[in-house]
Amino acid sequence: MSLTYPAIVTDTTSQMLHLSVERSACGACRSGCKESVTLQLPSDVLESSYLPAVGAGVEVSMSLREQTNLLLNSLMLPMAGFVLGSCLATWIDPSDPVVVMGALVGFLAGVVVCKRASFKALSFKPV
Repeated sequence: MSLTYPAIVTDTTSQMLHLSVERSACGACRSGCKESVTLQLPSDVLESSYLPAVGAGVEVSMSLREQTNLLLNSLMLPMAGFVLGSCLATWIDPSDPVVVMGALVGFLAGVVVCKRASFKALSFKPV
């Protein structure tokens, strides 16, 4: 299962691709929180054989595997570092300043361990 959004190409340059992505309303209220978001992507994310014209429709999608990697690297690793750092600091010295510093050091270690995601995780296809 992949996350897919329809988009319209608003501008193309030699270095940037500008897309207008229409977000759908959430399932909670299904009301008017729909709004378009403008993405500016490096033009090298597309295959050289496919360069869409201005006004062309494009589907932007990300696979479930890439979504999981993003979740792991942006949320789970820093959170795990935060919890493990505070637990380790509590085991060493249960005073509040030491636990807070241990949690901060663990959080920063979790952030450092994260891998940066690239735009290559996105896939584009014409509509």
